[in-house]
Amino acid sequence: MPYTALIYAVRHGDLAVVESLLSSGVNVVEVCLVEPAVLRRQESPLYPSHALFEAVRSRNAAVVSALLASPGIDVNQPATSLSLTAFADACSRGDVEMAELLLRDPRCDSGAACSGVAHPALFGAMLGHVGLLKMLAGHGVLGAALEGPLLRTAAANGRGEALRFLQAHFIDSQPFLSLSPGQQVVKVRREFKSLDADGNGYVDRGELEELLGTLGLGLTKEEAQEAFLALNTANDNRITLDQLCAYLLGEKGWKRGLEELKEAGGYAGEQGQ
Repeated sequence: MPYTALIYAVRHGDLAVVESLLSSGVNVVEVCLVEPAVLRRQESPLYPSHALFEAVRSRNAAVVSALLASPGIDVNQPATSLSLTAFADACSRGDVEMAELLLRDPRCDSGAACSGVAHPALFGAMLGHVGLLKMLAGHGVLGAALEGPLLRTAAANGRGEALRFLQAHFIDSQPFLSLSPGQQVVKVRREFKSLDADGNGYVDRGELEELLGTLGLGLTKEEAQEAFLALNTANDNRITLDQLCAYLLGEKGWKRGLEELKEAGGYAGEQGQ
């Protein structure tokens, strides 16, 4: 099957020809067999493709935008033997620019399944594309349902930086009280450490009020002051991390949190704390 005129123009980055073909009413979703510009591992020498898919692979933002503005375009049209959408393929290559360009289109289904991968974000965790994961998180794509699959995928593939980002994202994107005890411990540790600038292992009254506000516990200033008085048993105007964890989670919750972290081997960057 020969290349269509549109795919030929797209692969050569000829925007003027692409726009001329689109204005003439060319079939923008027509499929033909193409050869990959660069043969990737596990990719067939020939694969079924369409204009949008090829434009995204060619990384030509102007051509992609022209195609997206064309009547009849199917943003989620699959291609290749793996049935990848253009968005999923961009994710698999860690192409943040192209993935975000597609994601800005309200018709783009960021969770469209493709053969063998339940969600395109898993490519980011699998291959350690942290920039891609950050972009997806910024667009609200990394919902709570993906937490387990993404964390397991990053850990199984030894993607430490991606794992650390994902753990922090899922902790920060959920209300404190909805986190597991282990996640609550990690959250308190992180916020405590960020306020303990001199590293002396203590926070004072003002820092405690700020920390409680960051956790989103909804305490009034007076309630935060009462919490400080309850914790400041030594009457030295400072409290420790252990005191704070035990207060916020309760003694049993704090113990469960530490056990959860021990069983999981700790969160990335939290081991030994």
